[in-house]
Amino acid sequence: MPSFVDTKKRTWRVVIDLLIAERLMEDAGVNVFELLDGFPELRNLRRFQMNPRDQAAAIYVCVREQLENANVSIEEFKSSFDADVAEKAREAFEEAAVGFFPNAQLRPLIRDLLSHNKRLTTAMMEEATAKLATIDMDEIEANFRAKIRGIADGSNKPIESEESLESTPAA
Repeated sequence: MPSFVDTKKRTWRVVIDLLIAERLMEDAGVNVFELLDGFPELRNLRRFQMNPRDQAAAIYVCVREQLENANVSIEEFKSSFDADVAEKAREAFEEAAVGFFPNAQLRPLIRDLLSHNKRLTTAMMEEATAKLATIDMDEIEANFRAKIRGIADGSNKPIESEESLESTPAA
């Protein structure tokens, strides 16, 4: 069963059944029935992944009964979240959503897609980090400052927009 651990070391199980699915729609505005639509692009899921507010609301709906049973207030629950917990909670929610998906034959394929998506995202972030490490920000800043000084003292003309270049008569 999908679960995550908060910063207070409490484990929360993310459960999606028909009742929770209805509560997700009513209380969080998350339609779990449509979350995995659009296979293989999964656009709704990608939108959900980019919206922390929807994620938090959905997670709360899924664990609300556990919170009540453990006498944990919503404020205590929210304060036990950091970025890492939120990511693990979202992953647990996605796993529960896949488990709730009505087409059993597609579930393994959707799990594979999510796994590949996570690996691809990690690879892209690593590549971007490596590229950023090669940029000499001091050189870029020095060139920028030199250009600005040149514009200010008149030795360098400002860069003209395409629009102003188009309206300038040819010599």
